[in-house]
Amino acid sequence: MSMFRRQLAERLRTLPFELVPLLPAGFQRVGTLVLLRLDPQLAAYEREIGLAIRELLSATGVFVREGVIGELRTPAVRRIAGYEDVTVHKENGCLFKIDVTKVLFAKGNAAERGRIIADPGEQVVDMFAGIGYFSLGIAKRTPSCRVTAIEKNPDAAALLRENVELNGLDNVTVIEGDCREVQAAGDRVVMGYFPGTEAYLPAAFGFLHRTGTIHYHNRYAQQDLWRKPLGELQATGVACGFQIEVLDKRVVKSLSPSKVHVVVDARARKL
Repeated sequence: MSMFRRQLAERLRTLPFELVPLLPAGFQRVGTLVLLRLDPQLAAYEREIGLAIRELLSATGVFVREGVIGELRTPAVRRIAGYEDVTVHKENGCLFKIDVTKVLFAKGNAAERGRIIADPGEQVVDMFAGIGYFSLGIAKRTPSCRVTAIEKNPDAAALLRENVELNGLDNVTVIEGDCREVQAAGDRVVMGYFPGTEAYLPAAFGFLHRTGTIHYHNRYAQQDLWRKPLGELQATGVACGFQIEVLDKRVVKSLSPSKVHVVVDARARKL
């Protein structure tokens, strides 16, 4: 039994013994908020569970995660304890104001978000900026670069503007809209979105100068690695008039027993 489950069980004296193994074994903490999955068989006890977690973790809000909705990746969550939906989370030296009922924040991607460093003076285009997941860190680590942060979700775009100010950045331009309809140019393009990212590859190549770097994220079946992601990247590059050199490729995390989140870093040169 995990430590977290054991601590919860100790606080839930009225919970039937046979339900103890169904208690969550872990959680995700975002600022002062806690998000977790809850077995449907615990529905009648979710209020007590939420209050126990709030007390145990000194949380201002406890939420049950139920999925993600639509193209804008809106989280489906329910607050079962506490009083806050909004918090400020610190990661990789950046502050993120987050409303967990309106935008996603995957802590499992922290290393990936902290990995990308722009060269001095580079123009960076973040095609799916969200609340600044990649944009803030890139802009902060390389103050001489310029970041164009594009976000289609109005709620996320509003938080992105606040986060630019919260971090005291003057090298980020926020554009609210569909990245396929935005005019911008860059030396580096970040595609931190999935699934279906391959549909946006033509727009990514369209943002590049004659040479540049693309960070291509997507979801694939394990059996399709690395033939499918590299094939899609190469084929679209050639169709857009670019030669592709793969710099790096790796699995960011497992999404299910058969699917993974991957990223390919590629250098593109105009043919």
